[in-house]
Amino acid sequence: MATKHAIVRTDNLSGTIDGSKLISAKFYSGSDPAAIDNGNVVSISDELINRETYKVTAPTAADTRATIGLVASVETMYDEQRHHNLEDFTNKADSLIRVYALETGDEFSVTKEALDGTVAKDKYVKLTADSTKLTATDTATGAIGKIVAVEIVNPDTYYVIKVK
Repeated sequence: MATKHAIVRTDNLSGTIDGSKLISAKFYSGSDPAAIDNGNVVSISDELINRETYKVTAPTAADTRATIGLVASVETMYDEQRHHNLEDFTNKADSLIRVYALETGDEFSVTKEALDGTVAKDKYVKLTADSTKLTATDTATGAIGKIVAVEIVNPDTYYVIKVK
């Protein structure tokens, strides 16, 4: 069975109407370009790869809500010989990705593949150093958001996250 990748919905992100909250980027693991799923979070650096493309990496312990972004690229699959679902999509290494800077009050939804820990409504989500996945936790300390709803859209289950 093929790997199931995370799916993201940009329910109510400020970047959907304010272009200054949306960046083009390439994801790096160390010094090498790497693949990344939609719905994962990245650390946004000031380092430009070229005039309009930023270098993004996995968050570190020093990152906060103000320095991270949500990966939510358009799911374009070029192999038209077979049927594809959204869970088949991943951003390939060295490809341009779309990243939304997160603001307080933003809402987005992701499938379980973008989260670590025991995921449920009313859990908080926080950054984990060196991981692009948000981690579900019971405590609000250090959290960047809260799971405010669980929605089932056949056949996927989405966890709606409101950014703190």
